[in-house]
Amino acid sequence: MRYRDALKQGIERVNKNYQLLFVQTGALIIAFFLFILIVGVPLIIVFTKTGIELPENGLKGLIELIFNKGLSTYISIVITVIAGLLIYIVIASIIFIYTLAGTSGVIMHSISGRGDYSWRLFTSLGKGLFKRFLQLSILGLLMLILLSFLAGLFSGLTQVTSISGDLLRDFLRNFLNLLSILLSLGAVIFFMAIFTYAAGFMILKEEKTIGALKDSLNFVTGKPDALIFYTFLSIGAIILTISLGFLGSLFKSLSGLGLYELILSIIQIYINLSVLSSAFVYLYDSQRNL
Repeated sequence: MRYRDALKQGIERVNKNYQLLFVQTGALIIAFFLFILIVGVPLIIVFTKTGIELPENGLKGLIELIFNKGLSTYISIVITVIAGLLIYIVIASIIFIYTLAGTSGVIMHSISGRGDYSWRLFTSLGKGLFKRFLQLSILGLLMLILLSFLAGLFSGLTQVTSISGDLLRDFLRNFLNLLSILLSLGAVIFFMAIFTYAAGFMILKEEKTIGALKDSLNFVTGKPDALIFYTFLSIGAIILTISLGFLGSLFKSLSGLGLYELILSIIQIYINLSVLSSAFVYLYDSQRNL
């Protein structure tokens, strides 16, 4: 399948199942209010009871306040923040993984002709795929941590070249820094492709997590076009995201009301869904023609 056709069909699937955009946006809004409820409200209560004034510059000011005065002085605040964040991360992760599982399932079902969006289908697939998507997310997080460590290690090694102000050394240092960024980006895109196609295999062939990852790795290495296509999708999404962020700086008045952030989030969700759907279209077509 040509890349353009896969992208076109992927966007068409998203448009046909436009309700997923509202589901994803709803999950984002719920997560926002949960943060206020689980982290913000208890923190305000602690500040009120202890008689401590809230820092004017938000979280940064709170961190500076704690470290300047000492952890023991504000132990109740520290415990409240840590406990609230842990609870929030667990609940928000469950919501997002469930939503991702249901969304991915609906898109693949639509692509394979097994039905388009319905709330019943979404919740059924969300429940059925949740465990496997949770496992996939945990493995993805561990891989991201490993990649971050390796990138930091490589970046640290490049600093050895900064001992002298020599022109050649400056060039070498800048070159290695650029190489580090490109390698890191390439590694992230590669593993994102593996995990995205693995999600598709879990739905399409109803495979378990490890089996889907193995099939995805074989698919990407045996069909380089799949990786190239996903790379194009990722770079396109990155460029669009940066462009939207730049436009955001031109609408600071709207940004202050939170309106532009909401619009930006919805557009970003649409872009992410289009990337996911297009990758699934390419995977489905490739597997159908085997």
